[in-house]
Amino acid sequence: MKNQIVKTSIIALLFSTFIFAQEVDILNNNCPPLFTHSKIRITTATITRYEIVDSSKFTTVPQFVLSLDSISKLIKAPEIAARAGVTGDVIVELNIDSEGEVSNAKIVFGIGAGCDEASLNVLMSSKFQPAMVKNKKVTSEIKVWVNFNWINTIDKPATIIDEIDYSQYANLIENKKVFKLNKLGKAYYFESTNYEKVAKKEGEIPLGLFTKLNDFIISQCFQNYKRDYKSPENFPHDPVITITIKIGSIEKYVTFKESDNIPVGLWAFNKLILNVMEQIKWEEVTD
Repeated sequence: MKNQIVKTSIIALLFSTFIFAQEVDILNNNCPPLFTHSKIRITTATITRYEIVDSSKFTTVPQFVLSLDSISKLIKAPEIAARAGVTGDVIVELNIDSEGEVSNAKIVFGIGAGCDEASLNVLMSSKFQPAMVKNKKVTSEIKVWVNFNWINTIDKPATIIDEIDYSQYANLIENKKVFKLNKLGKAYYFESTNYEKVAKKEGEIPLGLFTKLNDFIISQCFQNYKRDYKSPENFPHDPVITITIKIGSIEKYVTFKESDNIPVGLWAFNKLILNVMEQIKWEEVTD
């Protein structure tokens, strides 16, 4: 009888351990690397080459006054390009007057994410030694290739979160607030009461805030969070909050109430998202 009780206890212990491991695994499978485990990538801009349009008609072709390396350093790759992983060549066409000033510029081929504008702004203010036909200064056109690519830098998470969804539901979802952030710096907000739309807004996330939020979330990684938190008391009017993190095909979420006994990290995570929400310049969207 005693042996049977021992066997039963061991089986129960193993079963409870298995269930706990399964719950943890749901949250931690494919967990992104922590801070010191990898390096973050940033985007760099480099002028790789330029071509003179109809170069054969000039005695002397136009030349940049500054070196290509110096001009490249003036082109600041937008943070949004790093978030989105944008790479490639931006091609800019410049019209140069007889005094070596850029009179007009346009994007011939762009890659988006702010890279086109960053290239255009710097190249438009560039100075040239003007083209010449014999001893006369003349106008000319050139095409410039600006390459945007990755380099590794200081230790940070290499993983970039695709989207953060934050929702509050109260009174059996009759009152709902949904707040979405994505790595492209876009924010969306929707609110409804009794299934009627109250507000719908869009906005831009201030530069740097999504990166800070991303780094904090990756460092936490939901590793110490259970899926659901239950407060010892029942607060029927306390909104249920669900935070969902999307990285590729992976989704992780945690559900809680502000009255729940939640870990400090989750409490800080919640406050950080609300802080970001307050700093966004929102614009009403009409359907």
